[in-house]
Amino acid sequence: MSRSSDKCRIYGFPAKFSKNMLPTYAEVMRCYLKVRDSIKVNENNPMDPAFRKVANKVVKKLKKVWVKASLPIIGDDRICVMLKKCVEERKSLLKHVDRKSAKVEELKAQSAKKLFDICTCKCPSFKNCKCPSSKKVNVREQDFLTDQRTCRKMVISGKDAIVSKKLQKKEKRKLEREKSRRQKDTREYEANLDLSFESASSQRGTDPESDFEVKSRYQKKPKLDLKLLALTCDRTGVSDDKGALLGTASLKGAGLLTGKQKVFPSTLRRTRIAERNRLRTEELKDGRKIRGLYYDGRKDTTLFNEKKGDAFHQLRKKEDHYVLLEEPGSEYLGHVSPQSGKAQDIAFSIIDFLTKNGVSFEELQVLGCDSTNTNTGKHNGVNRKLEEQLRKALQWCVCQLHTNELPLQHLFEHVDGVQKNPITYSGPIGQQLLTCETLPIVEFEIVPVTFLPDIDFKKVPLSSDQKYLYEITLAVSTGVVPPGFENRQPGKLAKVRWMTTASRVLRLYIGTENPSAELLILVTFIMKVYSPMWFHIKFEYLCQNGALHIWRTITYSRYLEKSLKDIVDPVIQRGSYFAHPENILWTMLVDNDSNVRETAVNRILAAREEHRPGSIRKFTVPPLNFQAADYQELIDWNKVTITLPPILSHLTEEDLKALILHPVQKMTLFPCHTQAVERGVKLVTEASAAVCDAESRDGFIRARIFARKLDQPAIEPTDTCEAGTSSRS
Repeated sequence: MSRSSDKCRIYGFPAKFSKNMLPTYAEVMRCYLKVRDSIKVNENNPMDPAFRKVANKVVKKLKKVWVKASLPIIGDDRICVMLKKCVEERKSLLKHVDRKSAKVEELKAQSAKKLFDICTCKCPSFKNCKCPSSKKVNVREQDFLTDQRTCRKMVISGKDAIVSKKLQKKEKRKLEREKSRRQKDTREYEANLDLSFESASSQRGTDPESDFEVKSRYQKKPKLDLKLLALTCDRTGVSDDKGALLGTASLKGAGLLTGKQKVFPSTLRRTRIAERNRLRTEELKDGRKIRGLYYDGRKDTTLFNEKKGDAFHQLRKKEDHYVLLEEPGSEYLGHVSPQSGKAQDIAFSIIDFLTKNGVSFEELQVLGCDSTNTNTGKHNGVNRKLEEQLRKALQWCVCQLHTNELPLQHLFEHVDGVQKNPITYSGPIGQQLLTCETLPIVEFEIVPVTFLPDIDFKKVPLSSDQKYLYEITLAVSTGVVPPGFENRQPGKLAKVRWMTTASRVLRLYIGTENPSAELLILVTFIMKVYSPMWFHIKFEYLCQNGALHIWRTITYSRYLEKSLKDIVDPVIQRGSYFAHPENILWTMLVDNDSNVRETAVNRILAAREEHRPGSIRKFTVPPLNFQAADYQELIDWNKVTITLPPILSHLTEEDLKALILHPVQKMTLFPCHTQAVERGVKLVTEASAAVCDAESRDGFIRARIFARKLDQPAIEPTDTCEAGTSSRS
């Protein structure tokens, strides 16, 4: 390679920047090109290395010069953002260098003079600087920084021995003052103890009976309150021994413990058990009335104590656990261990647990669960068995985030093959998903997204996996990838977490130069159906929007060719529980159109007249109309039996008719998904591996939930749910 080929049209030949002056934009870019070429030679790879790999080395060199100048600097990530902007600007200009020659010359002139300023203080005048003390520029360095930002005549000299010696003495005096203060506090504390002892001795001398009193030299110290420490240990999963060490260090640092005093593990253990029992007693009160019961379960590896001879031994074995939550509010009720995984046993264990703990079913209206056949079977599912045992029909709210995953799962298996096990895939796309995050991001074709809300992550709490799905969906739809995104992790790959699978498919797409037709099918489906519907369900989370979500799923998927519709449509049909007449009427009753509300009221009143007291309908989803122009047309109303929605059973005829003229935007706050239950399932899994027996697990879970609430910010429901039934996008 010739030397002329190394020369950049804008910044010139690659070179290191000076160590005696703060580098300009041009010098930083020349250093970037130098480091990039060096990596290519060392790795014997003609391809350009990843930006982050080059940037890390350039940032390290840049920081070294600024630290030598004794100036406060910004963080590495912000420096990388500045450098990334320069690199992208260079690429953009060099693509059409002949047409943009004027801009090239302009940038060339500016970059040679302008300082690559990474100082924390950007104030134009140091006299009026309002930056925090940690970000202010030292008075001794202000003239130098001003010079580097303007005429650039000064240079960084060697070490200033006089100033360095002054700073060292100043730091030494500070440490001596701190040491002296602590010694003084200790002497005062010991003096107070001696004074108390002498006072007690003098009082005993004046009392004729005091000779028979024996008092300790030391005063009894107040008992330490370790409740918060105990709750925090349960929240973080810290053991008693480690928790005691951390508590001792914290209390000694605060001056509450001295000398050999410490927090004992046994004391902390007793406090943890006491707090768990207290929370169980306070939260499990008789007479609690619930309106919504949401549940989910899994098999957990569970700790057991088994007695062998005179000793107990810990064993681990699999056990079914079902978590019970009250909605609205996502309040943890408890968890049960049914005798088997049969629906009859699960329903019996749920009823038995809640009855023994004094929970009333009088106001129960809604059941929430996922769409597994064990729960939703119309003859012998858990929901059906609960209705039969309680002798009343209940509103079914089957998790729509779960049913939203199923079309993607079946489409994936159709184009790439069925999974061999819960982690690995058999097809070429699935095998690449395990390492897709290691691929460098390449230029890719934009795939439009059907719907994506504007999210303020400061107000809306999303998990890291949810945030990743949002950001990569936005990147694929706009073509703009956030800086440093290629180093982000898309989440673990598992059969039960199709959200991370979708994220990995999109990550594979932006890292593949020539994507296959099968990969494009999956990417397009995620961008047009899966991801838009995920955020629709997440932010329009009420059950009253359920029928609208079904209609949107059908509408968004109509772009598919017939062979793919034959794969997806049966799955949508099986999971369309919110297309049941009861749920569609619920949605119609909160519609913005008064004519739609009136139609819903008339159908409900007609169903009420035909309803037989004591009868429980079998929940069966009617055939869907995949050409429906609106959610009201999802089913053929003339061919279905309209039953009374249980959620509306408490409303009188006058109440229903009043809704025609005076609509209610949010009739109830029951969620159409079971994400809160899934979080409870995770807690039970963690508790099963940490403590033995059901009561200990229950107390452990309640302590962890209570500890999280102590510092949890309050978030209004309106921050996460703005859209209503009127939205048809």
